[in-house]
Amino acid sequence: ALPSDAQGMAIDDGVLYFGCGENGLIVVDVGDPSNPEEIARYPVPDAAAVDVAGDYAFVGQGDSDSVAALTGNERIVHVLDVSDPASPKPVAQYRSEALEENMGGTIESLEAHGDYLALCTWQKAEIVDISDPGNPAHLWTWETDGNTAITCHAAFIDTIFSGEILALATGSEGLRFFDLADPANPEPLGVYSGGDWVADIELEGGTLYASVGSAGLMAFDASNPSNPVPTVSWGVTGLTADVQPMGDRLYYTYWPLQNAPEVGSGFGRVDIMDASDTLTSVRDVETLFEIGGVTHLESDESHLYAVVQGLGLFVYDVE
Repeated sequence: ALPSDAQGMAIDDGVLYFGCGENGLIVVDVGDPSNPEEIARYPVPDAAAVDVAGDYAFVGQGDSDSVAALTGNERIVHVLDVSDPASPKPVAQYRSEALEENMGGTIESLEAHGDYLALCTWQKAEIVDISDPGNPAHLWTWETDGNTAITCHAAFIDTIFSGEILALATGSEGLRFFDLADPANPEPLGVYSGGDWVADIELEGGTLYASVGSAGLMAFDASNPSNPVPTVSWGVTGLTADVQPMGDRLYYTYWPLQNAPEVGSGFGRVDIMDASDTLTSVRDVETLFEIGGVTHLESDESHLYAVVQGLGLFVYDVE
């Protein structure tokens, strides 16, 4: 059980990191997945989004009323040294330049990759230079034209064709790709805006997987960011949210459609299909796990970790 619902989750080397609101950062050892053990807490006010890269954890600070009274409602990323996960140590704080005017919402998504950190909200995405973790520096901000209806999510793509590429899931404004050759002024590449809102994206090998609301799940060839075209489309139950590729299966969270209230919320899985030259559409092949409101999915080589509203952490052996 977690002390409160997790607002963010990340996994690294057998350790789970949870942003648990007023309970701060919770660190859990899952070396024995059947017996997760809390090994540390760190007091981040209203801890939300989390990501881990190397020896560093990045934790987004939310904007609850108590935090607003203390900080002027600024959005902050706490950089922590977690080389010893049982003893997180503060390294730096980054105050989002793009968000300090109280526009765009809480930092709800973080993605660390190499020298960069992407932080995202409902309406904005920001790239931060973390080449020196003790001195994070703003590089670039992207803003939607309006309310995207979903928190932006970011994924970095490395390809031998185009160098470093940033992909953004921007809700109703689609899936967008940017070339980071000049990270302070990324060049827009392709846009995919079919289906429904793009809620989450994950990269596995050379394939980018996306949850696309009521349109289900889609796979894209990541080597062609200038012309993103889906190679596989899965028609699945409900509104898809988080997506997590794992081996030869794709896991996703879902919420019931308004016209299908008999279907409960939970997570599902489908088999990953080989891409072809033409779009492959797949239907009626999913397995559902109706366990409640699943807010986050993570995985390692053989286990899936699901956070359920009001119930805490569930661990599944999927070998």
